[in-house]
Amino acid sequence: MQSELSKRIALEISGMPVIDPHTHLQHKTPSAQFIGNIFSYHYIRMELSTIGMDVENLMSENIHPDIRMKNALPYIPKISNTTTWWGFMTICKALGFEDDMIHDGNFQDLCDIAKETMQSEGWYKKALHNVNIKRSFLTNLPDEDLSGCDRESFVPSLRTDEWVLDIQEKATREKLELLTNSSITNIFDLKCAIRKVADRFVSIKSASMAISLPPNFLVFPVADGDADILYSKVLIGKRLTDDELARLQSYMIYSLFEICNDLNLPFQIMLGVDRKIHRRLEWDGFSTDLNMVKTFRDALNRFPKVKFVFSILNSILNHELAIYSKTFANCYFAGHWWYTFYPALIKTAILERLQAVPYPKLVGWYSDSYYVE
Repeated sequence: MQSELSKRIALEISGMPVIDPHTHLQHKTPSAQFIGNIFSYHYIRMELSTIGMDVENLMSENIHPDIRMKNALPYIPKISNTTTWWGFMTICKALGFEDDMIHDGNFQDLCDIAKETMQSEGWYKKALHNVNIKRSFLTNLPDEDLSGCDRESFVPSLRTDEWVLDIQEKATREKLELLTNSSITNIFDLKCAIRKVADRFVSIKSASMAISLPPNFLVFPVADGDADILYSKVLIGKRLTDDELARLQSYMIYSLFEICNDLNLPFQIMLGVDRKIHRRLEWDGFSTDLNMVKTFRDALNRFPKVKFVFSILNSILNHELAIYSKTFANCYFAGHWWYTFYPALIKTAILERLQAVPYPKLVGWYSDSYYVE
């Protein structure tokens, strides 16, 4: 039962327009269209898989989204205790579904109700309005077509992972050359091409750069000459050692910091992502390295004009990141990730941040959503 104070706070918050600082919405198709597309979200797929459902076959991409959900009906009771399932049922009720559980007898009703609502005229704007979201940050690859983007509802954000984590890949260079109509023959050509893309994103009023980093990523300055020697090896197809790759990757992220400094762009950084820990199903995971936060000390000092907006994937380094946000004027604390999207963890994290960090330094929890619903 809510206390009177909780009710007052909830009422106050409910009237505030929300800026969602990180999503995976597709600006051309922001709505799910079918309830099965929401159900097929990897949050739910993972839970179904772990209790024994063959999601590779029963929820295959070549099956209609709603049939994927129908195939999962026998397994649904086994995941009904999770926060993820509570979230899905909350969405269903917001779409007009009235029952408390989904089964063979009401499955088609849910599909019909959801389809009628989500495919109605002007629905995505209504959906955002219903939860008071004024604007959502997108996550856009460098070559993404942003023509026709509804700029009242969506703000582009330039995703930069490939320029750092995949800098040794031939495809990264070729894609950048094609995108900028340039020839990349050294590290300086590479930086120039990246700057062209960043300038283009700034010209359409993008909100930020963004990247997700693995837990063991180290951030340290590397000289131009050293980086050029390393990249010359990449250009001739020579494999870099782990140490050489770490140095080149760090050089690249410093180059992005420099661009953010020049263009007055915030940098959104998610720390601790372990990609594809489940090899067959390619589920992502998270890990913690105790150097994950402090490796940014030099960058925070070297680029005081750049707003570094950090998101951390678990609670272990919450306190340390809160103190960094308290210490550095250019360090901000944001959000969560879906492995910490649980009330017990959210409550603890919010209390810790509110008690430790002045409120203008706190960026809200983000939706991380793929659809407006």
